[in-house]
Amino acid sequence: MKKLYVLCILLFLAVRLAGIGYDISNSDALRWHRRAENFLTALKTLNLKETYQHYQPGVTLMWVDAAVKQFSTWYQLAYTAAPKTLEMAEFYPISHGISKGVLVAVLAGLLVFQIYCISKLFDKKVALFYVFLISVEPYIIGLNRWFHLTSLEVFFAFSSLLSLLVWYKNKETKKRKFSFPIFLLLSAIFFALSVLSKTSTFMLLPVYLFIFWKNFKEHREYKSFLAFAAAAILTALLVFPALTANPQYVFARVYRSLRLAVTEDPGMFIWNWYLGPFYYLVVLLFKMSPVTLVLSVISIWYLHRTKTYAKNFNIQVFSLVLISYYVFLSLSSKKIDRYSLAFFPYLLLFSSVYLSRLNFKKQIFVGLASLLFLSYVIYVYHPVYSAYYSPLFGGTKTALKLKIYDNSGEYYAQAAEYLNTKGRDVIVYTPNNFDSFSPFYIGKFQAGFNGNTNYAVYSLDSERPVLEPTLPCYSSNSKTGKMQSFAAFGPRNYKVVFVFACR
Repeated sequence: MKKLYVLCILLFLAVRLAGIGYDISNSDALRWHRRAENFLTALKTLNLKETYQHYQPGVTLMWVDAAVKQFSTWYQLAYTAAPKTLEMAEFYPISHGISKGVLVAVLAGLLVFQIYCISKLFDKKVALFYVFLISVEPYIIGLNRWFHLTSLEVFFAFSSLLSLLVWYKNKETKKRKFSFPIFLLLSAIFFALSVLSKTSTFMLLPVYLFIFWKNFKEHREYKSFLAFAAAAILTALLVFPALTANPQYVFARVYRSLRLAVTEDPGMFIWNWYLGPFYYLVVLLFKMSPVTLVLSVISIWYLHRTKTYAKNFNIQVFSLVLISYYVFLSLSSKKIDRYSLAFFPYLLLFSSVYLSRLNFKKQIFVGLASLLFLSYVIYVYHPVYSAYYSPLFGGTKTALKLKIYDNSGEYYAQAAEYLNTKGRDVIVYTPNNFDSFSPFYIGKFQAGFNGNTNYAVYSLDSERPVLEPTLPCYSSNSKTGKMQSFAAFGPRNYKVVFVFACR
């Protein structure tokens, strides 16, 4: 069994690290690199208030990147003539890739912890199926390869909840009124780190309160809750210096961001308004692999039919998590496809519970089907797996029609790499996802079009399901009227980024 765990972890790492750095700089990756630089400067100068850089607040991401930047600077000062910066297109993919590699290593460490907890809460088979499914799920692979908060938030939150349930189970077994074992402490630490990654983890507070309420109801003790709260607060104060330097300022900004996210967020995606409360359901249909989708539906039906929901407290908690996430995310005015990542660990765990109760032949069939589909995804999407949309429902083409396709910088690095072959004097007009293109491009670029522009780069999106003929440099075949791009990039079966020659 241990060898299978190791193989799954190696698979997890392999598909997430292959070609990393040169694959994608998601739309806000460059901004987070800048924030990490400011964060590091604030730490060095003891200007602790300035460690607050963003409302989300992204503290864990900035710590990771700040550490990478500091070690990179030390190394370059020792072994090179002068340190390179993010403004250098030749250096950006290297620094960017190292930072993302460290993030993947952190996620892998959390996954190992999750395996241990799941084996304690269920059994080793369930843990094995879980680590396998999460290792091969295309959209999870894609988001894990981003330089972003979402994966950290979700992995820390899931680890925290698993740890709390292990603590609760141990307490039930030992029948102690109060204990402060390692799992309660770890749960508090992971919860704080998840919140410091992204404040949307607060959506899980009702679930945590439910667990502690059940503990109080059965044991008539509240010290565990106080210990959890104290450990979480202490972790937040230690990891986020701005909280000690200017707590009123931080809390005011975070509260305002949470209020705007629910009521009037300026980033609201109005083009998919018609989906309303079904938005995340539709996104999950498109973002889950067919194997996982079928498994999830069957497992939910199976857990209901066998009355596992009523018998298993852990399943009840995970179901409450899914409901909590869905209600809060659906109520929010800002709906983005990547937020759906929060649902995946729990759906994969349900699928793993169901898989563990199948016979060996069926388990092997599911495993082979998953690996076969992963091979298809690698062939079609590599190296940008976040562009994945399920072929079961028409893939990218249908996602564009339904206005749920969001280009967050996918395949702009490949367009930049192509244009780099044209020389440094070429001027490129990039009206969309400029921050995903510019870090990789060695030539000249501009946000506005003029007569000196040599090439224009456009992409499809929910806002731009088709490219209009009125776009600068747009060309079409005079006979067919169809668009003719100079070069096109994207999945093998549907291109989404286009380069046009202007003169």
